Parts: sequence; C-alpha cells; structure tokens
Amino acid sequence: MVHLFAMLPAIDRLKIEVKRIHNCRRLCHEWQAYISRTHKLRKVFVAVKGIYYQAEVDGQKITWLAPHARQQVLTDDVDFNVMLTFLEFYEALLGFVNFQLYHSINVKYPPILDPRLEALAADLYALSRYFDANHRAAIQEPQVAGSSRSEQEQEESDLRLAQLQHQLPANEPGALMHLVQDASSEIEEDETTRNCKNLFQNKKIFLSREIVDRPTQGHVYLSREYVQPQWVYDCINARIILPTEPYMVGRDPPPHLSPFVDDEAEGYVPDYAKTIRQLQAAAKSDIQPLPGTGNDELDNSQNMLAEGFINRTEAMEAAEKKQEMMFLEKQYHNELKMELQGVSSINKLNSEDTESKEQSLPDVEEQSAEDPSRLMMSRKKRGLYKAIEMGKQQKKERVEKLKERKRNIEAAQKSEKKHKKAQVS
Repeated sequence: MVHLFAMLPAIDRLKIEVKRIHNCRRLCHEWQAYISRTHKLRKVFVAVKGIYYQAEVDGQKITWLAPHARQQVLTDDVDFNVMLTFLEFYEALLGFVNFQLYHSINVKYPPILDPRLEALAADLYALSRYFDANHRAAIQEPQVAGSSRSEQEQEESDLRLAQLQHQLPANEPGALMHLVQDASSEIEEDETTRNCKNLFQNKKIFLSREIVDRPTQGHVYLSREYVQPQWVYDCINARIILPTEPYMVGRDPPPHLSPFVDDEAEGYVPDYAKTIRQLQAAAKSDIQPLPGTGNDELDNSQNMLAEGFINRTEAMEAAEKKQEMMFLEKQYHNELKMELQGVSSINKLNSEDTESKEQSLPDVEEQSAEDPSRLMMSRKKRGLYKAIEMGKQQKKERVEKLKERKRNIEAAQKSEKKHKKAQVS
C-alpha cells in the first residue's frame, strides 16, 4: 500500500495530499536502503502488475509489490477514502518497523538525506525547484491588464508543456537532467545545483558492465559490456554472476523465470532453469581452501558426499527388494484363492504375468495401498482425494502442452534455419 501511494500523483479532490505522497516515498526509500545495506534481498520478479520483491529479515520472508515507474491514471470507481484509512495504519507500521530495524544495526533514525545526491537522482525532486521558481516568478511579475488572447494561449501551452515534463517516467534520468540544464538559462542557479553539477567533475569511474534499456547507444566503449536490465534480476535470483552474452543489447534475452515457482512441484523444469542450476553447481564446486589449511576439509566433504550416495543406492535397492517380495506374496495369495475356488490357474497366471510385465512394481504397490485406504475414507475425504487427483492430472496436461509448444517452436526454428541456408546457397 505504501509503495502504491508513493507512485501516485497528488490530487486535492481525492484528498491525496503532497505531504502524504512524500511521506510514503520517504518510508519506501528508508525500507529499500535497509534491505540494500544489509543484503537481505532474495528474490525479484518483473511482472505486468509491477516488480515483486522478497527479502528475509530475521528469518521471516517478506514479499511486497512495487508498481512500475510510469504515469498513473486514477479512476473514480475506487474508494480512496477507505484506502487512505488503511494507508494511515501502514504508514505508522512501516515507520515503527524502520525505526526498529535501523536501531538493530546501530544506525540513527530517521536517516539524513543528502540534497546533492537526491537532486542527482533526477526524480521529481530535481524538477520541483525549477517549477517552484517559475511559479514564484509568475506571481511577482505585475499583471498587465488587457493582455491579448494569443498571450493567454501561449501561457496555457507553456503550462501543459511543464506538466508533460513533470510527468516524464523515472527511467529517463538523462532526459530529466537535460531539462534541468536547459532551465539554468531561465533562472539563476542556487548553490546546491552548482554543487551537484561539480560533484563528479574530477572523478574517474571504471565500469565493466553498463545496464542499457535502449536498442542502440550513441557512444560505445570497448572496455564495457552493454547488457539489458533483465541480467541484474536474473543474477539476484540465481545468487551468482551469470554470463552476459545472452543479455547483450540487441539480442532476445532468455526467458525471465519466476523465482516464486517451484519447478519440481509443477513437474516442468525449463531449459534455462537447468542451465542456471549447472552454473550454480559449477560455482559451488569451485571452492578454494583457506590460507594455512590444507585440502583435508574438502576431502572430508567429498567423502561424506560419496557416503551419502552409497547409502541412497542401498536404500533404493532395499526398497526394490521389498516391492518384489510384496508382489510375490500377493501373487501367492491369489493362487491360493484360485485353488480354493477350483479354477484352473494356468491361463489365469499367464495373463497376470503378461500384465505384470507391462506394469511397473511401484504401480502395483500404489494400487494395493490405495484400494484399502479409499475404502476406509469417508465420502467427504474421497471427494477431496478425487479433487487432488484431478489437480495432478491437470498439471500433467499443462506440462504436456508446454512440452508440445516447445517442440513446435524448435521445429519452426529448425525449418527457418534450413530455409535461410537454402536461400544463401
């Protein structure tokens, strides 16, 4: 709720005050600063609704949604009075939480914001001084009576242009800073603005990777790798530095996988998820011993891993033997029943042998275990069990559809490559 109102514009008729919006932004910045400083962020996912974040604070997983930085359009079918009532509670709650978290890491609360860095962020604050100065200058100038209609239209067009500049998205820092520099010719710069412009004047910054959200760049440095923003999110989710080649500018990036979905439980693991797991395993295997210690600890860990594999194989073999014994015991009981009934068991046994070859041992065990359990269930539990089975079947069907779609895409790509080769030849 606080992150939502931090992105909304201030509208008097809806009782959304500017002071309330600035307070929400301050609380959000304080929370994000704590998460960033203490390295608590665990998962990030960019969706249509916004950006989902998950952090782990004192063993508790906290997930929140931050809207995209774009111009918000407020509709009349939303009861903002109720939302403002809830917002008042969440503001007090988040302020108290930030107070406790900052004191837990011995940091003074509230933190002091640097006005120079705040202006360099090229956000709303970087332009507020420009619009306030224009507003004050317009009030101080004496109004000339009998102004023509053309001058009024010019003022209205200037006002609309200023509103459009005010509503520029936050992912355009270069454009916003360009507007601030153009405004320096109209009003006199104060000391803070001059300090902001000279902050990085004599600094040398060496960059290895540059995040670019545009298909082309004006000037390209050979010492840098220009990657798309998705690379940052995928690196955070994977907890390793991923290769930048698939994320280069101008290429189609890999699929943005959601870290909130358990692929094993869903029954379908995407190819890129397998690639990330291989990279994670390679990063974990590259372990260097500490100075002054040998490779004894690494050898011990490898021995423990080998013993674990051996124990697992032994357990699997024991389970298979148990299943075979249960199958033979069931077959023996069936033979006894047929002898008591006086039925010739030769043909019956042959048919059962062919069916047993087609069925696997785990299936037979599951059938033998499910039948008595279903009989002991009540009607309500049987319905619930049936619904669970239907859910599993639907999940399998979705997985098959995904696999079929993947096969069709791969076949289309292969045919397209063959067609291009044929055209070249």
